[in-house]
Amino acid sequence: MITLEQIILEGYGSIVKRTTFNLHLTGLNILRGKVGSGKTTIPSSLSWVIFGTTLKKGSSVETWEEIRPEDFKGTFGRLDFRKEKELYSIIRCINYKGNVIPKTKGGSKLILLKDGQPILTERNKKDVQAKINEILGYSFDLFTNSIIFGQRLKRLIEESGPNKKKIFDEAFEVLFIDKAKKETEVKRNNTRETLGQVDTNFDHLLDELESAKEFYEDAIEFENNFNESKKLNINKIETDIKKLSEKELELAKKISKVKVHNYDKLTLKVKDKEKEIKKLNKALDRAEDLSTLIGTNGDHIAHEISKVTKLTSKLCYTCGQVLDKKLIDSLKAELEKKIKKSKAEIVDFKKEIKAINVHDVREKVKEKEEELTKLKESLYSNSHKYNLKKQMEGEIANLRDRLKDYSKELKAEKKTKLKVKSDKYSVKIEKLTKKLKKVKKEKKTLQKQEEIQTWLIKDPLSNNGLKAYIFNSLLGKVNQRLMEYNDLVGIRIEFGIDLESGNKDFYQMIYADGITINYPDLSGGQKQLVDTTVALAIHDVISSVRPINVLFMDEPFEGLDEETIEIVSEIITHKAKEQNVFMITHHNSFNPPNANTIYFERGKDKVTVIS
Repeated sequence: MITLEQIILEGYGSIVKRTTFNLHLTGLNILRGKVGSGKTTIPSSLSWVIFGTTLKKGSSVETWEEIRPEDFKGTFGRLDFRKEKELYSIIRCINYKGNVIPKTKGGSKLILLKDGQPILTERNKKDVQAKINEILGYSFDLFTNSIIFGQRLKRLIEESGPNKKKIFDEAFEVLFIDKAKKETEVKRNNTRETLGQVDTNFDHLLDELESAKEFYEDAIEFENNFNESKKLNINKIETDIKKLSEKELELAKKISKVKVHNYDKLTLKVKDKEKEIKKLNKALDRAEDLSTLIGTNGDHIAHEISKVTKLTSKLCYTCGQVLDKKLIDSLKAELEKKIKKSKAEIVDFKKEIKAINVHDVREKVKEKEEELTKLKESLYSNSHKYNLKKQMEGEIANLRDRLKDYSKELKAEKKTKLKVKSDKYSVKIEKLTKKLKKVKKEKKTLQKQEEIQTWLIKDPLSNNGLKAYIFNSLLGKVNQRLMEYNDLVGIRIEFGIDLESGNKDFYQMIYADGITINYPDLSGGQKQLVDTTVALAIHDVISSVRPINVLFMDEPFEGLDEETIEIVSEIITHKAKEQNVFMITHHNSFNPPNANTIYFERGKDKVTVIS
């Protein structure tokens, strides 16, 4: 149960000073006053404080500058209401300079209090507004179509089909089904995503299990055949060793049959003979060089003697100038010294040539070359056998290396012991099987969840499911109330959903004087009567679903004749027995007994005073 207790206003429209309006007045409360006295300020401010929107778009909220006092603080509104036993307060301000709660300036804030303490979980106005709507259970459209019947406001019956259906959805509390559907779709998407991951994990485990089984089978086969396989390997290695040993003996026999006559000694003799010939040729080259030097020195001596001859004529042998005796003697002595030295060198060269004995050396060279030729011929005749022997010796060395490797391999094979791996794979298979069983169970659970969630979306939570059932049931209650009002007002209104249509189209029917009439074709009074009847019928049904203690009606008699006014008066008076009805009217003849009258006045200062 929502119980609106009071609304406190300051600086709102023509209400300048802080004013408290009691909303918890039982029965029928008539708001009277001249045109423009500020009567509609109360329902409009109620809409503004709760939703931040006035009843009429574009209407002013802040007090007009012309009537603001010097100590004007700004615009302040506070609504106190109870939900069950909990007390809530909504505070909405525009440029308010005063404190709205202890130590907190109003500014342009929206504050929601619970038992006097701010609800701080909401981060901004949008979040706070959503929290207010959640607590009250009303949106602006639903509130203005079921709680406040405002003059010249857009009526529910004038709303577009989708918007009208949306209001009814909220009124009948079936929006939770749409919300549930969306939440279920999110859950299904999450389930499908998780299922995909589980599927991948399942396939991975399955592959791993198959691989482990293959390794297990290979290990078992290896273990069962180990001794036989080991024996076969040893036999094969021993056979290979035997074959290599036989081949080695065969090669050794072949080598022993190859006779090479002093090949190495012949090679050394060839080298020695080549050295001897080289030494003799070197002596011949020296003799030839000495002969050349003798000729060069003879030329040098003749040249020096020509210089001495020139000096005898007292002339310079270079430039031909006349020289003094002292210089001539000095130059002669130097030239004679050189001539003497060259003659001595020629003597030495001739001695060295004689010592070489060129003729004998040449004979020796010839003799040695003949000997070398014979040696090389003998060496060549033995080279083929020598190379063959060396090749076979290399093969034997290679065979011996291979025999060593086989011997090591045979020794290692004989020491080889069975390493049991099947137990390890058996344990792994057992663990993987358990994991696979668990994942398979999880996969089955997720598949079942996904099936259920898909079924919920396509069946109970679809437009043809639970929502349609609830909606038609409550819409039937509205139509039932409209039928009851029809007996009084003579106009029948009916709402419905075309369940056969793809979009579940919303329709309305108005019957008057035995014919179907479109709303725009009604007279002003008929429209007012239809609007009033629809508002009361919806309010009746909503009150049974989400009770609230207040109903505002602004000029419900507008455009009605006296007879119809009496009918509507009777309906409103009956309604006031169940709720706090606040009715704005200029119809002075409407004075039902036990009604509470609230007067609105605006003096010369244009400020509204409520009494």
